[in-house]
Amino acid sequence: MKGVILAGGFGKRMRKLTSSLPKPMIKVAGKPLIEHQVELFRKYGIKELLLCLHYMPEGIMSHFNEGKRFGVKIRYSIEKEPMGTAGALKLAEDFFDDRFIVIYGDNFTTLDLEDLARFHKSNGSFATIALHKKNSSQKSSSAVILNKNLRVERFIERPDIDEADLSSKSFRLVNAGIYILEPNVLKFIPRKKFDFGYDLFPLLLKEKKKLYGYVMPDDIVYREIGTMEKLSSLWQEMGK
Repeated sequence: MKGVILAGGFGKRMRKLTSSLPKPMIKVAGKPLIEHQVELFRKYGIKELLLCLHYMPEGIMSHFNEGKRFGVKIRYSIEKEPMGTAGALKLAEDFFDDRFIVIYGDNFTTLDLEDLARFHKSNGSFATIALHKKNSSQKSSSAVILNKNLRVERFIERPDIDEADLSSKSFRLVNAGIYILEPNVLKFIPRKKFDFGYDLFPLLLKEKKKLYGYVMPDDIVYREIGTMEKLSSLWQEMGK
């Protein structure tokens, strides 16, 4: 199995820091956020990694080089212009000859990747989305509705509260930006700007591909640091 880190974003909501460095290089607990992700992959024996970069790629590349110092082998894919979260993978299509895990570059997590892989394999899934719980009264980046077997029935990107139709539940399931995918998923990604949430997952549902949701256990640490407020909260948790 291989690993992918999507680390090409501009970090526009964090310009105080990202005007001089890419968001994944912001330090958390004494090291760049993206280094925690590389270590997570290595912990679970995933040592062949693809880093998809766009904004200030040199800072990330000079930190890791070929990855040897970190016990992994790293390949880089540089987007000349933003290709979207899924479109970025198409630029390195020949890398994907095996099942692979994708992590967004602004995630901090202790997710058990072996457990995620077991869930994916046991369901014969084509694509599995890691999900976290969020209070249903709050706005969120997505809403995912599962059937009783945890197969995805609906994937709603940037939902209105009412649209998700989850008023009877105390929480909603939200895309965590962590996926495990079969390599044939690349056949559904065109060579243009293409997004997982807006484009690929709705397409896979339309094509009736097996798309499952893995609900992360409550004891798993998961933080997305898209804003300064979220970063400050994580710093307080981790002792900066």
